[in-house]
Amino acid sequence: MKLLRNLIFFSFLLLLFSCAKNPEKMQHMTIKEIFSLNSSPTDFDIHGDLLFTTEQDMGFTILNNKTGEIIHRINSGMEYDDYGNQLPDQLSIYQVHVIRYVSKLQTLFIADRTVSSRVYVYRYNEENNTINQVNMYIGATSTIRDIIFEDNHVQPNTCFYYWGFFRNSRNNIRKGLFNSNDNSYDSFVQTKEVPNAVHSLVMTDNHIISAMGQRGIYITNKELENEVVYNTAGEARDLVIKGNTLFVADRSAGVQIIDITNITDPHHIKNIPLNGNAISVDIFNDYLAIGTTNGNIYLFNVANRTNPVMIDCIKSLIEVFKVKFHRNELYVASRLGIIKITF
Repeated sequence: MKLLRNLIFFSFLLLLFSCAKNPEKMQHMTIKEIFSLNSSPTDFDIHGDLLFTTEQDMGFTILNNKTGEIIHRINSGMEYDDYGNQLPDQLSIYQVHVIRYVSKLQTLFIADRTVSSRVYVYRYNEENNTINQVNMYIGATSTIRDIIFEDNHVQPNTCFYYWGFFRNSRNNIRKGLFNSNDNSYDSFVQTKEVPNAVHSLVMTDNHIISAMGQRGIYITNKELENEVVYNTAGEARDLVIKGNTLFVADRSAGVQIIDITNITDPHHIKNIPLNGNAISVDIFNDYLAIGTTNGNIYLFNVANRTNPVMIDCIKSLIEVFKVKFHRNELYVASRLGIIKITF
């Protein structure tokens, strides 16, 4: 009798924590490949057949996203000789946290998350697969959580960058300018103090939207003037936009669907409750991918934003850091490595 009760109890737990599927919209996700790494890939970027991924305490890696072949691996930390003296020209990247590739400039930006954060700049030549560190780094005084880029149409071979910071009371968004001709930069084109830590940034035609944890979302124009603060039910951690709809990974509150037709007056449309804290979102056509901290990957059809339909879920990927669509496939950064999923 005791064994039967235990079986019923564990069956109930499996039912409770499983990802129920909609039989009318059945479309299975399948793990196609897992690219194992030396350390957790907390962030990655994709361009063509190239995948650029952080390896947390180990540095960063460039690999072929079709074959998984490692093209380059740049180790972090400083190297020393036999007498304990630091070797010259060595990087001091301790916890690589953010990685972004600007293909137009063939430039790679690497951010660490140490107390004195830095963005290291590399030039990557796609034709011959060579990588060289530009003899510079863009210094910062706070932990960098995200970086987004925009072409500067006035001056060739330059780009604007927006980055979000967090350190004690110094929470801000900065707009900078990078020139690939001479590798010069200006980190203080504009600066805007914000109410809380900036976890993620997205861009519309005229505005920057940031996820600010317990303070919800923060909206400003590209000149970092004016502001709108919209409180969410949980802790806003990641954002993705489709048309006039904003999807917010809101940790314990699931995913919030918000209408931003009037961007100065956002309106809540729908909440998607989940098993696990929503930490990352991305969208492709009408498919919304959601990653949770307990290792679940959800796939929803959001063609009708007032009635999102879950079509599949993959469980137990240990811990998910980021989800991103590329070429009809879903890439997931988790403690297992970079996971490629077909659907």
